[in-house]
Amino acid sequence: MKLFGERVNYKIQYHRRVGAYGIILQKNDLILTEQITKENGIELQLPGGGSNENESLIRALY
Repeated sequence: MKLFGERVNYKIQYHRRVGAYGIILQKNDLILTEQITKENGIELQLPGGGSNENESLIRALY
């Protein structure tokens, strides 16, 4: 099975966050974001991110 993202680092205390991501269509086009990886590759992502404490999902998406 292919894994996505970094492996779990057991020395770090992780906190669960709710994600808010959107699919944005404009006519027949789909809007994506791209990020350059550590290996100088390109990773395509949906717009959005994780919500912070007491943050609405709409604000997290924005």
